[in-house]
Amino acid sequence: MALSQRHPAQSARDDALTRPFFFNETVNGESYLNLLQEFVGPQITEMFGEDSDIYFQQDGAPPHYHRDVRAYLDAVFPDTWIGRRGPIEYPAFPRP
Repeated sequence: MALSQRHPAQSARDDALTRPFFFNETVNGESYLNLLQEFVGPQITEMFGEDSDIYFQQDGAPPHYHRDVRAYLDAVFPDTWIGRRGPIEYPAFPRP
């Protein structure tokens, strides 16, 4: 989802994009959790509402697997997040 200053974090839906977020340093579990709590979560709420029925997907990058990140996703997206050791394992579909 987000790698560095040259690779902004951004999400999309059919008719809207979130504002980009740029990391100035290497992304770790703490900085990724901060991104989710302070940036992604509020934008998802703004775009879809409080009680939206959406799925959140991330890959198996080390910051995405951080214990606190998984705990946050379990609380905010119970049973609807896709990722390493999530309720829906990443990749969601086996690769050929």
